[in-house]
Amino acid sequence: MSPWANVNRLWPNGVVSICYESPAAEQKYKPLLRAAMRLWYAAGLPETFQLHPTSPVICQNAIFDVLTVHDTPNLFVTNVGMPPMVPNPGVRLEPAHMYLSTPAGWNEDIILANIAHEIGHAFGLIHEHQDPALWRPTDHGSWIFKFNCKNLIDFEEKTRGKTEEEIWGPDGLCVSWWTATKAGFNAAHFLPFPANVIGPREPWPHVDDVDWDSCMLYGSDAAGKGPVLTTYDGKTWKANRVPSAGDVAGLVQMYNSPFANNWEPFWLDPRSPHFEMFQQYSSCGVRD
Repeated sequence: MSPWANVNRLWPNGVVSICYESPAAEQKYKPLLRAAMRLWYAAGLPETFQLHPTSPVICQNAIFDVLTVHDTPNLFVTNVGMPPMVPNPGVRLEPAHMYLSTPAGWNEDIILANIAHEIGHAFGLIHEHQDPALWRPTDHGSWIFKFNCKNLIDFEEKTRGKTEEEIWGPDGLCVSWWTATKAGFNAAHFLPFPANVIGPREPWPHVDDVDWDSCMLYGSDAAGKGPVLTTYDGKTWKANRVPSAGDVAGLVQMYNSPFANNWEPFWLDPRSPHFEMFQQYSSCGVRD
């Protein structure tokens, strides 16, 4: 999670203001989000971290202060953290969204595992394997992880007609997170993030420094027609279905860091913990 003001921020006091694209989406995903949050609480996440439903007025008029949940056929995609205060140069400022699905044939525990993963993103966690500290510090090349870009399901589609330099060069689709992101290439979910993230690791970590139990760690075969991500010596692993103690520690560390967002809404804002008291007493002294 980057500390800089022109990239995504942390949510105020660990409370994500939730909106839904439609009443049907709310009916479908509100109980699933609640169940997925229980996985986080069971792992030790303090209950001060919340997904807080907010009012239609806030959802309509404060679009950069909320996370909107969408129903899709097969997507699980969520913005990391809260939208920035100032957009990056050349990048349009967009509201935060969470795209969820309940694919046919999936067991509920798999669906909840995926939603718990997306909740991690919503609060500000990046993928475990995308922590730049786990890659070679000189050029973000392979160190602990080996990225097999050719095994991605969209490799042929995204690299068709590209030169070797455009694929494998320093700014290539299989090397640069920025380039892969702009191209909508699945490599963007594997390549290391730019280095300005909050994290506990020093450069040149050991393989044991990886949180192999993290729900933010992709399984080796994710988005692939073969192993996409392995250890440097070829070992593979399965995705985890519940948050780890390390996932919880990461969120607690971020939200207790100097980059935490301690903004409090006004009392007349439905997101304020004092909203009900404000409503109760705001008419005191008013005469008909």
